[in-house]
Amino acid sequence: MKVYENNGRITIENVQGFNLKNTFENGQCFRWRECEDGSYSGIAFGKMLNIKKVLNKIEIYPTNLKEYNEIWKNYFDMETDYQEIIDDLKGKDKYLDQAFEMIDGLRILKQEPWETTISFIISANNNIPRIKKIIETISLQFGEKTDEEHYAFPTAVEISEGSIQELRECGAGFRDKYIYNAACKICDESINLNDLIEMDTNEAKKILLNFNGIGNKVAECVLLFSMNKYDVFPEDTWVKKIVKNLYEEESKEFSNVRDFFNYKFGQYSGYAQQVLFYWARLTNLGVK
Repeated sequence: MKVYENNGRITIENVQGFNLKNTFENGQCFRWRECEDGSYSGIAFGKMLNIKKVLNKIEIYPTNLKEYNEIWKNYFDMETDYQEIIDDLKGKDKYLDQAFEMIDGLRILKQEPWETTISFIISANNNIPRIKKIIETISLQFGEKTDEEHYAFPTAVEISEGSIQELRECGAGFRDKYIYNAACKICDESINLNDLIEMDTNEAKKILLNFNGIGNKVAECVLLFSMNKYDVFPEDTWVKKIVKNLYEEESKEFSNVRDFFNYKFGQYSGYAQQVLFYWARLTNLGVK
């Protein structure tokens, strides 16, 4: 890839395996919106950004080369060879092969761990439009302005200085106490979620499970979507429906869905899950 800066804009040439729609709309992130020209605008790491792809060239703005190297290269996971992952998975399962025919260029973003943690606490028993609305409202209530119209996702300190009642007024529902308690735990115990990135997957998961409101599914979403731990397998109601529709006989030998998929897809089971989930959702195959 060739990367260069021009007038507050970064251009990346010869980009392979990056479909914006499949990346931003597969349920892993909640603050990106499609624009009329097919580009996407969103807020990450406290910064507003627009990203557009034309053929194999990507343009992102407003940013510069320093910021790209420090934030966006990692956030968009530009150094991961997704074709290598796909090659490893292809041929292991006919349904996943069908999914790959329809879904190209799905990347797993390396999101900010704190925001991802709270986003998936909010996701419990919720739908994507409502999750997005709650996150935007919480950002408006507690976060700092990024520009005239948008607000960054608040830090743990900013939320802990508020109240459960304020979170309730943001529409968080029963999750309000979990969000507030997570913020207080981070602040009181000086926990840095970024430290989990370098940990063994199981060790990092144990720390996340110590937070109220975080079970296996939320913990594994955080590990996959902010720490690129591909060996996890976020399991929820929709994934269980996929298994029932496609793998019921094959999975009977296993005590749970997670063990079945880890056996079937190995080190990239988390990526396989996300592709299958999005494919099933788009084709209405057991997922709404």
